[in-house]
Amino acid sequence: MILKLNPNLGIGDLLICLSYIKLHYNEYEKFHIVLNYDIIKIWRNDSQSIKKFTKDISEIIFNDPKIILYEFNVNNDYSEYIGTGILQVNLWHEYNFRPCNLEHIIKDFKCEKIFIKDKELNFPFFVLNTKVRLEKYDYYLSYKDKFYNLLNKLSYKYKLLLMGERKIPMNKEYLEEPSDIKTFLLYEDIINNINKENIIDNTKEDLLHENNINDFLRDCYLINKSNFSIFLGMGGAPLITMSFSKKTYGFRTLWDLNDNNNYISSKNIDDEKLFLTNDINKYLNKINELI
Repeated sequence: MILKLNPNLGIGDLLICLSYIKLHYNEYEKFHIVLNYDIIKIWRNDSQSIKKFTKDISEIIFNDPKIILYEFNVNNDYSEYIGTGILQVNLWHEYNFRPCNLEHIIKDFKCEKIFIKDKELNFPFFVLNTKVRLEKYDYYLSYKDKFYNLLNKLSYKYKLLLMGERKIPMNKEYLEEPSDIKTFLLYEDIINNINKENIIDNTKEDLLHENNINDFLRDCYLINKSNFSIFLGMGGAPLITMSFSKKTYGFRTLWDLNDNNNYISSKNIDDEKLFLTNDINKYLNKINELI
């Protein structure tokens, strides 16, 4: 029996798709994954760099004899497809979902030899991505000062390696988000609140135009080399972090996009690899314990 999957093409969607396959790996003979690049044309300004990156990353993470990749074709029969857009919502709402451990990619691509200069980072450091997806910005403002006060103190014990973007690209994906539950960046707040001598700035202007597989592998290598990683929100960046980090500390809320006053109750995780909570006080206390 074949399971056919038709994922969205963000890195987070692909990692969710992979994790779903791993959960059901022994139940099917093959997994067919349809990559519909019209999604990039519509939602991401037809960015050719993102299209190439998506192809490259798909070939890497779905490198398995049971998984077959092919591009969308209007002549195919899609009546049996299970859309991971639906699966994604269910997995997020379960909230105990976590991506596969992908640390083997570091070894498979001999990242330690390729990124030899990064071996010079022989001091303690942690990783934080600048992008925060689908959080209430007003709520972020309510804990912002405490958050950066703790991060600044933490940066004297562990350097802060900053990843992600310095600006949000103006594409349909972000322009059509709700005004109060949206994607925003931490970059300026970090620069303004953390001692600059304690920051290693590994960010890019934006990932719509600066996106390639070599940089992705380097980020994964650095995440894996770090003492730990932290994140706010959901999406591709947290999923990459959880896939490669030795230990991750994450805070994310889950708001109902159809009723933005309705907070969806969800499960938390606290184990040797992942601390994930929707309680900001527990999250800040956990960061305080690291100082």
